[in-house]
Amino acid sequence: MHEHMEIPWSQLIIPQLVNFSIFIGLLVYLARRPLRQHFAGRAEQFETHRKKAEEAKATAGRKHMDVEVQLRELEKSAKGSLQEAELEAKSLKEKIISEAKFAAQRSAEEAEAMAMFEYQRALTLLKTQIIESAVTEAESALQKQVDTRAQARLNDEFVHKLQAVTK
Repeated sequence: MHEHMEIPWSQLIIPQLVNFSIFIGLLVYLARRPLRQHFAGRAEQFETHRKKAEEAKATAGRKHMDVEVQLRELEKSAKGSLQEAELEAKSLKEKIISEAKFAAQRSAEEAEAMAMFEYQRALTLLKTQIIESAVTEAESALQKQVDTRAQARLNDEFVHKLQAVTK
C-alpha cells in the first residue's frame, strides 16, 4: 500500500538550513548599517514631528487663550458700548425734547405776533372803511344841505382863486 517515506534531514534539509542561516547572517551584516541609518532617520523624523506637534499645540493653546481674552474684552466692551449707547440715546432724547419745546414756544410766539399783526391790519382797514363811510355820508349830507346855486358860486370862487395863484 503506501510506503512510508522518511525526510532526508542530513542530505537535504540541514544543508539548506545552513545556507539559509548564512544568507540571513550575511543579509543582517550587510543591511545592518542602512537599517540602523534608516531607523535612526525615522527616529529623528519622529522626534522632529513630535516637537513640531508640541510647538503647534503650545501655539494653539496660546492662541486659544488670546482668543478667550479677546472674547472677554469684547463682552466687556459690548456691555460698555451698550451702556454708552443708552446714555447717548437718553441724551439725544432730552435734546430732541428740548428742541421741540423751543420750537413750540417759538411757533407760539410767531403765531401771537402774526395774530397781533392781523389784528392791527384789520383795525386799520376798519378805520379806513369808517373814515370813507363818514366822508361819503358827510358829502351826501353836504350835498343835501347846499343847493345848486350855492354850489355853482363856490365852484366859481374856487376857480378864481386857482387862477390867481397860478398867475
